[in-house]
Amino acid sequence: MSEPYRVRQAVWRIAIIAGMLASAGCAKQVGFNALPMARGGAATAKVELTYDRNNTLEVKLSNVPDPSALKPEYTRYVLWAATPDRQQVINIGQLRVSDNRTAQITTLTPLRSFVLFITAEPTGDVLTPGPDTIFEAARIDW
Repeated sequence: MSEPYRVRQAVWRIAIIAGMLASAGCAKQVGFNALPMARGGAATAKVELTYDRNNTLEVKLSNVPDPSALKPEYTRYVLWAATPDRQQVINIGQLRVSDNRTAQITTLTPLRSFVLFITAEPTGDVLTPGPDTIFEAARIDW
């Protein structure tokens, strides 16, 4: 092997290891506060900063009631991301509860500082959150 080849190979190895270390350090586990309507359910999120400066959100619900058990018109839980002052609120996805009382979603947000919360809604495509918040998380900052 020539010397330039070995140098390139070493540089690539260093770059790959650095990339792996950087991506491993850019994830946060977030717990949600369960409000009374959660009826003993739990919610967690994994927030990971991506290479393109978005945040990947993986949200999981467990032991949650079907939304229709809260009010007959409810069919979905909706995940919202909002600026900390809640001046900008974005519907970032709907969660359908399975037969085993779990739900999950993987989605994105470009926000750098935000709060997450989950509401029960009649449809998943609502543009503003309704009054029944089920879970809420503390402020997340990058």
